[in-house]
Amino acid sequence: MALNRRSLLTRLGCLGSLATPLISQAQSAPAALTSSDLRHAQALRELGLKDSLAYALTESLVTEVGARPAGSPADARAVAWAQAQMQRLGLSQVRAEPVSMKVWQRGPLNVMLSSPVPHPLTALALGNSISTAPEGLDAEVAYYPDLAALKADKSTLQRIVMLTSVLH
Repeated sequence: MALNRRSLLTRLGCLGSLATPLISQAQSAPAALTSSDLRHAQALRELGLKDSLAYALTESLVTEVGARPAGSPADARAVAWAQAQMQRLGLSQVRAEPVSMKVWQRGPLNVMLSSPVPHPLTALALGNSISTAPEGLDAEVAYYPDLAALKADKSTLQRIVMLTSVLH
């Protein structure tokens, strides 16, 4: 299916609307919309409601590629997926640009209760947390039922923090 650029942009117009709040936040003062702008937006909305291309692309991405953490193999698959989809839609100058990013990857984690009797524990490192030195860490455990209790206590330095509630 070959589409000209205007037809493709019109069909994908509803995807562009997702970026509109970000663009408008970046501007210092929002410009007033003209009646022509409003008519064009309404036409894009109507086309988006009649055409399922944007939904089909989104569904394809999330089902065929799935989660795509930055820097992961799935991230690279998503780039290849996007290139293939754009070429399938008839775009002729499709390419991927190199992107540098900071990536955090969860490493191995072993937690052991050392006293009164050694016992392995199940734990999960929070995203973007720093790693522990190779020799490990031996410290008192500070228990908190929730994040609010942790934030209220300023004496947690040099202790291992244990939260038992779901973090949001």
